[in-house]
Amino acid sequence: MKPFSKRIAVGVVVLLIVIFILVLFIRFIIDKLQPPAFMTTTRLSIMDKEVQKACNYIEKNYRNTGLSVDTICRDLVTGRAFLEALFKQDLGIEIDTFITHVRINRARILLESKPGIDADVAAAATGFSTTESFCSAFSGIVGASFE
Repeated sequence: MKPFSKRIAVGVVVLLIVIFILVLFIRFIIDKLQPPAFMTTTRLSIMDKEVQKACNYIEKNYRNTGLSVDTICRDLVTGRAFLEALFKQDLGIEIDTFITHVRINRARILLESKPGIDADVAAAATGFSTTESFCSAFSGIVGASFE
């Protein structure tokens, strides 16, 4: 009887491990499928000071088509890898993604104040280098076309 009990115990342990791994896998997939929450500087009170500085810088300079991670790092005198790691840790998104979110948020505000605004004008006013990249980012984040 003992060998049979051991086999049952081992089988139960293996089953529990498999269930645990499946739960972790499903949770991972669900986390990856959810779109990132839109971030603004109003949610930065608990974040690293470097991340706060970078977010404020982005909020002030989003209209600049040349705004990039390198520009931010140069002007804030910080290392790229360091700032990218902090962003990922504190916000869960990359710096470029944050820049895009800020620009699209500003485009939404612009669209609310000027409902008939042209996509070319909105793209230029929010720092996108092309209307196509603006429209693609807008539909990706908002879930609807700019028109």
